Amino acid sequence: MKRIVFRTVLTLSLTGVLLAATAGSAHATRTISPTSVEFGNRQVGTTSPAQAFTLRVRCTFTLQGCNIQDTFNPNISVSGDFSQTNNCPPSMTGTANTTAGTSCTINVTFTPTSTGSKDGILSTGAGGPTAALHGTGVTTPTPPTPPTPGPAPPTLALDLDAKKQELRKTLTFVATTNVDSTLEAGGSVKKTTRALAAGKKTKVTAKLKKSTRQKLEDKLAASGKAKAKVEALATDQFGNTDIQEITVKLKD
Repeated sequence: MKRIVFRTVLTLSLTGVLLAATAGSAHATRTISPTSVEFGNRQVGTTSPAQAFTLRVRCTFTLQGCNIQDTFNPNISVSGDFSQTNNCPPSMTGTANTTAGTSCTINVTFTPTSTGSKDGILSTGAGGPTAALHGTGVTTPTPPTPPTPGPAPPTLALDLDAKKQELRKTLTFVATTNVDSTLEAGGSVKKTTRALAAGKKTKVTAKLKKSTRQKLEDKLAASGKAKAKVEALATDQFGNTDIQEITVKLKD
């Protein structure tokens, strides 16, 4: 009789141990990832790129499976020189029998208002997880002072002058500019180049074009009068130009 009772008690005890081992205790979890972010150095008054955090509400599996639903009402906020935007719904539920749960994203930025080390906390509401925030405000570099512009160069001005002269193989005229420049002459004369010094009258002698000279000789023979046109282009070191034209009266 004692042996039978002993076996019955032993069987009941083993059953209780197995039940306790398989029952477990299903529970829900609320997590945030990452749990901390370092924003690094940031110039005062400027905003960093956003750092993303994931808030998740889920039910954790036990030996018997997940059979508890957890409803969490997030209330997202940040402290310090940090700001946030999020797509979290008013209510989140960790659905039973799934480890995925529900999640939302929180984007946090750092805008230091002064120099130095800055700490903040990302809170998700009562009973919810938090994340640590850190950044450092640094001095905004002073923009370089633009160089003081020097005086503007004078506007290039070319002046031409010529006296009445006899018809020969060459024409002469006087050129003057207010700044150093290079003169190119053309028109009735072959292309001629001369350097001109600022304010100095420079006598320029240029050869008449052969065809032009013949026409001028014919005019002089017919009427005793003839005119030759000289075109002149002055260019200074800054690329500024001035074009002038002069009519040279000719005589026999």
